[in-house]
Amino acid sequence: GSAKTDVSAASSVPWGNSAGGAFAGGVQTSSASLAAIASSRKRAVRGCTRAASLVMRAHKKAAASTKNQGKKQNPKHWGILKKGSQGARVKQGQTLVRQKGQKFEAGRGTTMGHNSFLKATKAGVVQWRGKKGHRECTVVPYEYVTTRCTMLPHTGILVPKEYKPWMGIHKTGTQKGDYMVKLREEWLETAEGKAWFTEREEKMAKKKKKNEDLLQAAKEAREGKVKEVAEISTSGD
Repeated sequence: GSAKTDVSAASSVPWGNSAGGAFAGGVQTSSASLAAIASSRKRAVRGCTRAASLVMRAHKKAAASTKNQGKKQNPKHWGILKKGSQGARVKQGQTLVRQKGQKFEAGRGTTMGHNSFLKATKAGVVQWRGKKGHRECTVVPYEYVTTRCTMLPHTGILVPKEYKPWMGIHKTGTQKGDYMVKLREEWLETAEGKAWFTEREEKMAKKKKKNEDLLQAAKEAREGKVKEVAEISTSGD
């Protein structure tokens, strides 16, 4: 059964000689003998291949190399998660941000845990505001979103459906700013907007008149004081 036995068996089979053989002018060997010879030679080669294949050596570094250590990582996924992105729909208790320290602040509808992670305290839509270094994460409840808000396309930013005076004046140049300016202009054309604008102008006129009166009174007081000082100085001389 071993490779050595098969090789010796194959070498002992006669191929031909003066007494008899297939190529030396003797009696021709039968087809069965030739098949046996070929089979023994195949077994010898196959046995050698099996024996050689069992000899294996290490061909990759282990301890000192990082080539094969890619599957042993333990990622933490720091930063804003997919559920914490602008306009994402979240459920109560879902983690929005994983951070070290307080890089991102918790606003309405969110809370900060002992490990500085931000989580949603109610179901709603995630919104971000603030500049770099002072970013605040909030969650707007679904009830408020469905009744009073609409979302700008391709941005995830919520904007109001109706304009109110407390929303102030916005600058153009951004998608939200352009929307709010247009909404304010449309509101000012309504009866409510015109009444509010007229009342505002009257208040501004009264405030301006009051400031002018105060300035005039202060000016007269300064002039009277100067006159009194001048009279005292002349009487002393």
